[in-house]
Amino acid sequence: QAYNCLIHFYKRNRKSSLMLSFLSFLLFLHLLLIQHSSTFPSLPVCDDVCSQFSKVNQSTFSFSIWTVVCLEDVCVTRSKGYSVFEIPRNKSSEEEHGAKIVQFDLKVLKLTGVNFDEDSLDLGLWLGMEWEDMNLSICDCTGQNRTEIDMDLEGKIWMPDVAIFSAKKIERVTILAPEEQFLVQKKNGTVLVYFSMDLRATMMCPFNPTFYPFDRNLCYVRVGSYSHTDKMLQFRRRSFKSKKILYRDINVFPKHLCEEEAGFLTGQGLHSRTEGRQLNGFKIIMNRDGRTMKHMYIFTQNVFVLTSAFASLLPSQPPAGLEVDKSGPLIEVAISSYYILFDLLSTTPVTSAGNNMLVEFVRSSNYLVYSSAVIYFTLLFYRRFGRMTAQLGRSARRRIAGGWRRIRGRRE
Repeated sequence: QAYNCLIHFYKRNRKSSLMLSFLSFLLFLHLLLIQHSSTFPSLPVCDDVCSQFSKVNQSTFSFSIWTVVCLEDVCVTRSKGYSVFEIPRNKSSEEEHGAKIVQFDLKVLKLTGVNFDEDSLDLGLWLGMEWEDMNLSICDCTGQNRTEIDMDLEGKIWMPDVAIFSAKKIERVTILAPEEQFLVQKKNGTVLVYFSMDLRATMMCPFNPTFYPFDRNLCYVRVGSYSHTDKMLQFRRRSFKSKKILYRDINVFPKHLCEEEAGFLTGQGLHSRTEGRQLNGFKIIMNRDGRTMKHMYIFTQNVFVLTSAFASLLPSQPPAGLEVDKSGPLIEVAISSYYILFDLLSTTPVTSAGNNMLVEFVRSSNYLVYSSAVIYFTLLFYRRFGRMTAQLGRSARRRIAGGWRRIRGRRE
């Protein structure tokens, strides 16, 4: 801003004396900014840290320009100017164009629920992240040269602002020993921080039940930075694991995202690799087996067929007092079968138009059943009242013909 003000003032006042004065002042200001630019000081000597730790005998203390946190005689040191909101800029060869690299591991633990009405599924996840922070140092004050320690540093050091996109709700599972979620280790002259957490997440997943009960759905779970672009912070998946997941009649297959599916997120959604936030994660393939639903319908149909068969075996001329109408059991079984079918249909997921493959199958079956019922009862009626119907028909035809002749005779 100071540069802009000086340049605009120079453009309005183009006198040679003023030009030299302002150029000289601009050079002085530039040298002053370079001299007082904010840089982290070199890391402290471990002997000084351990000496101060033995004097104060406290787990957290400060001396000079350092803040020290100790656990089991292993101390982690950071500068008082360290900011938990500022991304630590390292000199790692893995960083691209100054972007911070965060390696993350994912594990799908379980699938606890699928809600087809709300297009969501509930997952149990484990997420681990590792990043480099050269503004930290580790000192072992026992002389054993330990290079790693489990220490709860949440809220004391910078942590990635990780976000799981397409999540409706995320709940972090608290544990009794939070220090086990942190691992601080010294490796190859730098400090690596590993942080893990267990999550319960409700993910949005647009289900397509068109081919229910043999439908196949695909749900994407992507992980990335919440507030930083890919030029500042990159999340890279290092590993992905999953346990064997069983959920009712659905076969669940978690798979990692391929490069084309990962994509980048911008304000308009997934975009190219030139801008936005890098998203990576996993996908869940859910194939419904359909055998349970199929067996329920087969059982219903078998009951209908067997009852019809037994009803047809009833004697046509039973003894007195044992007369049974063969159509009675058939009607009762048909009504019971339709009640079971519609009860099953009421619990099946359907599209916005109220259809799926099962609904279409039942609708087509109904046409066949209705046609068969009409043919059956027509034949039954004709068998019982066939002669009477024929006589009534001949009498009606004679009356109609006689009435027509009388009408014609009057007109003539």
